[in-house]
Amino acid sequence: MTQTPWIVSLPFRLEPGIVVESRSENVDLWPTVLELLGLPPLPDVDGESLVPQVLAAAGGEAEPDADGVAFAEIDQVWGKTREKPRPMVAVNQGRWRLIHRARMPERSELYDKWDDPLEQRDLAAEHPEVSADLDARASAYLESPPPPWGEGTTTIEIDEVQMNQLRALGYGVQ
Repeated sequence: MTQTPWIVSLPFRLEPGIVVESRSENVDLWPTVLELLGLPPLPDVDGESLVPQVLAAAGGEAEPDADGVAFAEIDQVWGKTREKPRPMVAVNQGRWRLIHRARMPERSELYDKWDDPLEQRDLAAEHPEVSADLDARASAYLESPPPPWGEGTTTIEIDEVQMNQLRALGYGVQ
């Protein structure tokens, strides 16, 4: 999981600006923007508004406590339609990042993001309790029901130019 700052330029200036330190996820973007604009939330959204954290940071208060756990998932065989899915989940909590690879063979790697930001040294054997906790969270995440907006399949026809554009972006289009 890559950490990317979210910088918002409002039509007015805040001095010296507001910095929200708590972890968020990309799915929190739209709920936050919609609440800031006073619009109703989207139905069945995965994310949550960060307005409480923004208001706390603006008032110089401690940000509301959150679980501090973030998940990122990718299918290791994405785009290979003839293969069974093999999900890989990153679980981030505090200084720890666990990479959980499901299916044959199931294995996980644990990294200390503060001491090893390039994730060169697997610490799963040295911290089995942390590894087991985050591994259980990864398994629970994978066993959770899919979001309602992911139900069903849609087929989209694309032409050769669009296919080549996707290939140029690195997508393994077949």
